[in-house]
Amino acid sequence: MFHLDQSEYVWPPRGWIKLDTIQKLSGHTIVKDPVFAKVSGIFYKIQPTPIISKNNKDKFSYQFDIEGWEYDINNTSREYSILSFVLKERISKLQNRFLLTDIRSNGRPLKSTQIISHRVLSAALHFIREIDKGNAPDRRNTLLLYKVHPSQKELYSLRKDRLALTSMMKQVFNKAENNNAAE
Repeated sequence: MFHLDQSEYVWPPRGWIKLDTIQKLSGHTIVKDPVFAKVSGIFYKIQPTPIISKNNKDKFSYQFDIEGWEYDINNTSREYSILSFVLKERISKLQNRFLLTDIRSNGRPLKSTQIISHRVLSAALHFIREIDKGNAPDRRNTLLLYKVHPSQKELYSLRKDRLALTSMMKQVFNKAENNNAAE
């Protein structure tokens, strides 16, 4: 496995001042649940990888992985992916597209847009801060809170349909009121 010395890469990645609160490239926390006789954990790791740039400058991409696991008294274990993405360094100020790629939430791919990228990065920072404090945030609620849960796509499309229907109904009632006022 390729391991980089910390002196080889730049932290926080160029153009990502938001990430300066992260002090370690990996961390984990464990939670015991005596009611259900279960032990669960959540961990993160950030893997810097050098990439070739056109100007022969040192440039890196960073693979972020936030994963969880559970183990219960019946000797069953389960591992699951929570959030993962690849973050690329921003070399020029004009470069702001496709810096977060391969975004996956609960193991399912998400379309990489500027809004989704911002939400994913905020959710990842929340997970990392909580793990570093020794807390284990609820993965489902956190993904829902930051609007990056893969099942929310259907909710948003239904919401848009509802908003369009409400708007259409208001127009119909306004026309009816205007027609009644004219009589």
